[in-house]
Amino acid sequence: MAAGNVEGQITRLLESINELLVDLEQKPQRSETEQNSYVSSLYNILGALHTIQLDVDELSKAAVRFDFSPECPGNGYRSLLFIISAAITKVQEIVSSIMQRRGSIFFRNTVATEELHDYGFGVLRTLARIARLSVSVLDHAGDSLFLKMDRTDLREVILLEVESMHRESFFGTAMGFYFPPAVQTVLKTIILALTGCRVAYAREPDVAFGSTAALGGSFYMFNDRARAKHILPLAMEEDIKFVKAFWNLVDTTPARHLAKIMGPLLEVNRVITLQVSDDLLMTSSARVLSVNAATEEQLDSWVMVNDSDFRPERAVLVPPQSGLPSGQTSGHTSGSESGPASGTATHARPSRLASIRDEEDDLPPSPQPVAVLLPAVPEQAEAFVPEQAEAVPPVAAAAAAAATTNDHWVLEQMELFGTVKIRLLAYNRRVGMLINSKTQAVSGGPPSTGLIIHFHGGGFVAQSSQAHEIYLRQWAKDVDVPILSVDYSLAPETQYPTALEECMYAYRWALSNMDKLGSTGQYICITGDSAGGNLTVAVALKCVQEKIRLPTAILAFYPALNVQFTLSPARFMSVFDCLLPQGVLRACLSAYTGQPSVTFNTNDPLLCPILASDAWLQGLPPVYIAASGMDPLLDDSVEFARNLKRLGKPVYLKVFEQLPHGFLAFRGSGGPHVAEAYNLSVEWLRRILSR
Repeated sequence: MAAGNVEGQITRLLESINELLVDLEQKPQRSETEQNSYVSSLYNILGALHTIQLDVDELSKAAVRFDFSPECPGNGYRSLLFIISAAITKVQEIVSSIMQRRGSIFFRNTVATEELHDYGFGVLRTLARIARLSVSVLDHAGDSLFLKMDRTDLREVILLEVESMHRESFFGTAMGFYFPPAVQTVLKTIILALTGCRVAYAREPDVAFGSTAALGGSFYMFNDRARAKHILPLAMEEDIKFVKAFWNLVDTTPARHLAKIMGPLLEVNRVITLQVSDDLLMTSSARVLSVNAATEEQLDSWVMVNDSDFRPERAVLVPPQSGLPSGQTSGHTSGSESGPASGTATHARPSRLASIRDEEDDLPPSPQPVAVLLPAVPEQAEAFVPEQAEAVPPVAAAAAAAATTNDHWVLEQMELFGTVKIRLLAYNRRVGMLINSKTQAVSGGPPSTGLIIHFHGGGFVAQSSQAHEIYLRQWAKDVDVPILSVDYSLAPETQYPTALEECMYAYRWALSNMDKLGSTGQYICITGDSAGGNLTVAVALKCVQEKIRLPTAILAFYPALNVQFTLSPARFMSVFDCLLPQGVLRACLSAYTGQPSVTFNTNDPLLCPILASDAWLQGLPPVYIAASGMDPLLDDSVEFARNLKRLGKPVYLKVFEQLPHGFLAFRGSGGPHVAEAYNLSVEWLRRILSR
């Protein structure tokens, strides 16, 4: 968005407002209240426009300066200009409508005055203040999009200004006005469900709400102001209990079946529970301890059954009695599976046979917490620390208690306490995939040369692999490679670095057990969205640190790479963003780190990958990032991509200008913009997995 475009819009709107003011003076409203409301709103708009005029040139220059490339424009400054332009266009439409119709007996003056107030005082005035603050960040951030955390004096002033901003209009009349119509429809559906849940939660905070509460939001479909009042506390306050409950509705209500309806049926869709042991990483002959949803004979017969009423198996993998020599931490070794240990296998016979065509787990939607893991260094272990890179301990309370400056990957605490759950999805069954407790598949297609390892989003606090099947199922068909999605433990029950270490464990297990996944492992893409994007990059950095085989490439969608409550032009969008308002961002940050969100500061690149030094970044494989233009996390992607580009690393960035955070979940209902983004994801996956 060029400065000339916005300035031209401002000039035209100023002319229209002055014309309307003259008309109101010559032909005043019959109601003095309506007359005063019109005049007051118009003068508020005039003040906001003059303020924006002072900053628009600097914002436009910054937008060009911080673009990743001329072919890939996008950053917080550019998004702010886009939203300002959309707001001016909307106000121009309202003013023109008033000019043309206010004398008509059918014209609803009350509606017009409310809209003028909401977009004038509510939207444009707030955007003008954000533009001013963005220029302040620009003046003090140097070559970065982010204001440094050590600028505490300026941060405090800006945060106080942000706290005082009007935001109610953005959750009412003006909700999502800058998005395409199809995206607006999806957002309104989400916000109505959110409103219903907020009402139920406010009434009985200790009672779990579900689909009935979500449907209750439909009562606020035509009452924008009432809806906004219910949502506003969520935008301002940290309430992790509500955030978890609402985001988990896609796992705990009939909404969990939506992916099955909208997506393709899969021949393989099973949850496997890995019992953590270092031996497990050293051999491909891990055994299945138990299958609790059907007998082995029934499991074998699934290929011949097509029944829509199904129950899945829960497979628990445990290491064999003997593994490979100590010290071998990765690699692939073929081997045959032995039967379950005597006396340990339990089988529950279901009332009806299940179909392998679309097999689903019966596990709880969110994994049970695993104890917080303490970093430790095995005796005589040599940690790889790249030159000029400082390996720092994690910041979580339990991790900080371990007085060490080396966050070397070990499994001792996980082995004591935990399991890691993974979901295996495949459109076509392949030779070698786990079929039952005794054997791997001997029929089916040949092993794929590729494998997708996926870490789901959800702010580190909610959701599961099942919640992300809306696009995982389609990937499984369109890319036609097995997908391993990790159900890591969630905050605040467990905090950093537990989720990272579980994802790392799953990655290492996959390297040693490709034959069970229906893949040769020639090409591996690790991918994730939002919080999962953070874990994706962190796992790759961990591989660099530990000299473990790197994936072929990283694919991150709107990742959270700067896990600090820092300030940037994109972060200011959390003032009015429907999906990631300020209160939600702060709640997730506090839950994951265990520290107060506003003052939290770290120098750990595994927690906050945007802090990774050049030496660490040099070790990464090619990086692909798909970012949302209308996303408080946009600058995370742009800054990280610019850092890689500066080093000459292969990095590919695409900013979808008019899409919100979480657009992958809108597949099938978000219109052509979401379809374009999904198609690019498939194109990139195919490119990575056939290099």
